[in-house]
Amino acid sequence: NSGDILEIETPVSGWTGGVNLRGPDVGNAIESDEDLRVRRELELARAGTGPIDAVRADLLQVEGVSSVTVFHNPTDVTNGDGMPPHSVEALVTGGEEQAILDQLLASVAAGIATTGTTAGTSTDSQGIIHDVEFSRPDEVEIYVDLILDVDAQLYPLDGDDQVIAAVVAAGDEYPTGLDVRASAVSAAAHTVPGVLGVTTVEIGTAPSPSAATTIGITLRQLATFDTSRCTVVSNEVTP
Repeated sequence: NSGDILEIETPVSGWTGGVNLRGPDVGNAIESDEDLRVRRELELARAGTGPIDAVRADLLQVEGVSSVTVFHNPTDVTNGDGMPPHSVEALVTGGEEQAILDQLLASVAAGIATTGTTAGTSTDSQGIIHDVEFSRPDEVEIYVDLILDVDAQLYPLDGDDQVIAAVVAAGDEYPTGLDVRASAVSAAAHTVPGVLGVTTVEIGTAPSPSAATTIGITLRQLATFDTSRCTVVSNEVTP
């Protein structure tokens, strides 16, 4: 978690100390049977190019990409989201920019424009350079403060850190457009042994949140969690 790394393993001239201000970016969990079934459907969709599901499936194969939402405007006029006529916008989390641009050029049907807030170029097999665009979700930083009742016999010595890690791990699984609810944060805390109850859950988009009100996340936003933005106070009680 943030603030846990304090020692310099390999001495470097001029360095007297260090600290990690943020928690780690953890890898993917072992794939469950349910996730495998979803991935199978996505891979079947990859057989074609052009359809929304095929474009999304292709982008999800790009290394480092964790989520994709594809919007399209099939009309002859600019739509309410500002998308030009007959265009596709891919909202992509993770992955290298050039790899995403190259995959979009390969996946989107000829004659269909790409649009978005990130612009670049990609070269086709004929050596022709094309302008390609996609978007990144607007990240909404989430702050969490928890007060817990715990059983001292079962709650680990580093239980507070484990709760923080559990909340952040659950948050890292959020797709774009998913609202943040206090009940979901509480459920993540209950995965740590010895947690008897969550007496207070306060969530917000600024430090020291003071309410449990659901945080609305739009389709073009992504809620992000970090151990440096989560605090836990645990109180030992009799079960």
